[in-house]
Amino acid sequence: VLPMGVHGHDHKKCEVLSQHQQNLGHAILRNIRESLSLRRCCSHLDEYTFWKSFPAENGTQRLRPVAVWANDTGLLRMETLDLETITLRVAVVQYRPYIEYNVTDGEIVLGNCVLRDILEFISERLNFKYQLLEAPGEDWGTKIDNEWRGAMGMVVRGEADMIPYLTITPSRYDVIEYSKPIAIVRYGLLIAFPREPPRAFIYLRLYKKEVWILLFFTAVFLSYVLCKLQNCSAAFRKPQFIQKKLHSFSRCLWLIFGILLQQGEIYNITSLAMQYVNVFGETYLPLTSSGRILLATWWLSVLVITTTYSANLIAFLAIPEVRFIVKSLQELADHKTVTLTIKEGCPILEELEVSNNFHCCRKIIR
Repeated sequence: VLPMGVHGHDHKKCEVLSQHQQNLGHAILRNIRESLSLRRCCSHLDEYTFWKSFPAENGTQRLRPVAVWANDTGLLRMETLDLETITLRVAVVQYRPYIEYNVTDGEIVLGNCVLRDILEFISERLNFKYQLLEAPGEDWGTKIDNEWRGAMGMVVRGEADMIPYLTITPSRYDVIEYSKPIAIVRYGLLIAFPREPPRAFIYLRLYKKEVWILLFFTAVFLSYVLCKLQNCSAAFRKPQFIQKKLHSFSRCLWLIFGILLQQGEIYNITSLAMQYVNVFGETYLPLTSSGRILLATWWLSVLVITTTYSANLIAFLAIPEVRFIVKSLQELADHKTVTLTIKEGCPILEELEVSNNFHCCRKIIR
């Protein structure tokens, strides 16, 4: 931007700038000088890329990076990369729906897949060519005896330039350089769909075995407590106020199980009432406050238990129960008959080897 002869070059190789161009150049230099003096930019972490305009097809211009400047390294010139004369070698492996290709007369032709759209989009804008190479053994990259095989081996040996959709693993990350992720893939366990279990003893499967055992022993224990309460209360009451029907453990047990089966109150109907009028005789219900509190608590508990049981029964009959063989890696490791099959070179194998849950993954790999 300086006039002829000022920068010390040969006069024949310089052009005389107009006054307007000189003023514009001085203004640019002045702004740069002020920015540097005020320290508005150029920290030790800043890095600046210089771009230059090059003529392209159809009379258009294309910007390309020519240099990089940083505060600690200074100006570093970049070699201009002419992508128009470069053919990138792409190592591919069948990976539907991202990579799908057919081999015709020794030439790989991409099908209707995501990789074809990506390569066409990038090559059209950067104006470069690409060549597809099939990885041997359809292997992404397996390290055996410190030697890479498959697509990774092609890149390490210089036979290929890039591998699309290559999963990041610690061992691969130390050998090649990755671009920014273009896809995220989640892995899952593929297991056989379980058959519907038989409906024999379906009414007992609604609760676990421990629940049924606990209910039985609870009923027996409450019957014993109720019987003791009645016997202790009889010692302090007059004979006419004693409930003799509940002094027996068997009658208390019958009362507790009757409540559990929602039979309600149990009465002893006299023969005289059956012959003449429908009058109830003496009840089996306790007369003491402690016994009534005990039965009231048991009634409320039975209400919750039976309501839950009815709801589970309706849901069980409407939607059949399905029990998968394994639901997690821990169940897979503890299972005695089910084993895990992993294809060689699959990144999930390396993830299991370096996993924090070492013991579980070691049992699976073994």
